[in-house]
Amino acid sequence: MRFVDLFAGIGGFSLGLERAGMRCVGQVEINSFCLAILAHHWPHVTRIGDIKNVKGNEFGAVELICGGVPCQPASYAGKRCGTSDSRWLWPEAFRVVRLYKPTWCIFENVSGLTSLEQGVVFDSLLSELEDCEYEVQSFIIPACAVDAPHRRDRVWIIASLKRKNAADIDGERLKEQWFSTPTKQENGSTERRCRWPSEPRVLRVADGVSNRVDRVRSLGNAVVPQIVEIIGRAIISTNDIHPRPGAGGCSHAGRPHAAGVDSTERLQPRPAGSGC
Repeated sequence: MRFVDLFAGIGGFSLGLERAGMRCVGQVEINSFCLAILAHHWPHVTRIGDIKNVKGNEFGAVELICGGVPCQPASYAGKRCGTSDSRWLWPEAFRVVRLYKPTWCIFENVSGLTSLEQGVVFDSLLSELEDCEYEVQSFIIPACAVDAPHRRDRVWIIASLKRKNAADIDGERLKEQWFSTPTKQENGSTERRCRWPSEPRVLRVADGVSNRVDRVRSLGNAVVPQIVEIIGRAIISTNDIHPRPGAGGCSHAGRPHAAGVDSTERLQPRPAGSGC
């Protein structure tokens, strides 16, 4: 499955979806430091700097579009100016979706997006995707769901072109992917839990790390690739059953939910492995 990564950052979406078995054919990113990281890890992928310059003929056939749309307009750490913020780039993301009309879309953002203007803004985003003939589901999935040592709630929006009798990417399907992929340990055994190091070997306590500010900022803005991989595997599983969209009705979930997993359970990922 060919995908384009919008607002690619240091490649969290690209890494996760490639782990799931997909192929990155395009990346859109404006930050020069992030572009250097992307060029190092994906040297043969077509890249565009500004999403406003995407015309619709750069990447060939695209089956999936993903992106972590800039979160500053919705973040509790900022002024939460929402649609009036110059960094509100959801209209550009949806413009690209309309240009390429992929079978699938995945978008990620801070959980604060769901409460802008008492939820009106979030509902309008889901409705706009529906107007583009997509079925839409939304989920709140925290980083700790893949055993990161912090919570970091994020809202994930998953959309598929309307099709008759299609199986939704619902919480149960995501849950199946979490529990069907065991973690491989160095001793060859498998466990269902991935233990992240509590302190990375670089950045936090190391002095003299080159580009330290850029690296910390980029990591802070990055999506969690392990979550992306699980979503990607769920999409591939659904796509194997319904390979091409047709006609059909749709309804979005409205308010996001927590991937259909009981709060007492721990979702289980692939190992953290290599970083972005």
